[in-house]
Amino acid sequence: MAQSPRSLNVNLDLLESHPKKEWLLANLRKQLAKDLKCEEEEVPSEDLENWLERWLDQYRIQKQSFTDLFYRVDLAEKYLSENHVEIARAILKREAIKVYFRAQYSGLI
Repeated sequence: MAQSPRSLNVNLDLLESHPKKEWLLANLRKQLAKDLKCEEEEVPSEDLENWLERWLDQYRIQKQSFTDLFYRVDLAEKYLSENHVEIARAILKREAIKVYFRAQYSGLI
């Protein structure tokens, strides 16, 4: 039986250690900007997890719906009860999966 892409070990560390690291991380930033509905320039090239935790704090302060965010990112609602650290990690993992498999299936990596 084939594994679900979400159960595979695709995460930020895999992108950072890949030979096409710069290209993958640039696409991760684009994907984050798209799903978070922010400008790509807002997404830093380093320390993404800490930046995303702060971004989630601001998102919550603005009374935005995490359910809507989770839908855009394609993240399970089970994370709604988690703290921002765990949500940030889950978002980064999901976005890394999107970028990695899109590149893999298109033959770019």
